[in-house]
Amino acid sequence: MVTKAYSPFVWDNRYATGIEIIDSQHKRLFGLTNQMLQAAAENAKNSVLAELLAQIEEYASTHFSHEESIMEWAGYKNLAEHREQHGLLREELDYFAAELEKGALTPHELAEFMQSWLAKHIIHEDMKYLPAVKKKQNA
Repeated sequence: MVTKAYSPFVWDNRYATGIEIIDSQHKRLFGLTNQMLQAAAENAKNSVLAELLAQIEEYASTHFSHEESIMEWAGYKNLAEHREQHGLLREELDYFAAELEKGALTPHELAEFMQSWLAKHIIHEDMKYLPAVKKKQNA
């Protein structure tokens, strides 16, 4: 039974990097986040949320590896800072997993954090490395 309105996290061109593999991976992260939002709206059991969180963590690690290798290839000058942000998200997701297991975190807090972080990170951080990638592609 749905107890709270569920508004899907919708991909649009604001999030497009123009790098096919990165956009595809971002869309997958949107999809996983939507599954989390829907599970939260349906008051899913913590075990369901923990499994979704594990999937997000695993896929995010794969994505971060791809993204960081592209930035390294492009010679992106702020790669170290970007890697650090990825590391901080990993730490936060680990923290959320522990809090979820203890019952100290609501599903809505987790889902809303993921939605907010992903949107802000793509728009405010990922877009910064695009000029370096485009310059390398055109060299």
